[in-house]
Amino acid sequence: METIRQYLKRFVKSERGAISIEYIAVGMLVLVIVGGIITYIKDTSGNDIGKEANNKIKSFIQGIGNE
Repeated sequence: METIRQYLKRFVKSERGAISIEYIAVGMLVLVIVGGIITYIKDTSGNDIGKEANNKIKSFIQGIGNE
């Protein structure tokens, strides 16, 4: 029976494994960048972008309900 370590070594050495690792790395980089942007963007009233987006979505949904 193949151990997990041997399987991972074989997976990383194969082309499919290398491509998968590259996609994972790019995805993690995108998440870090987006997370940093969301953390540091503030609107003029002092609310963070998450609260502001939540308020916009709520007002949009309430606007649909009032039609």
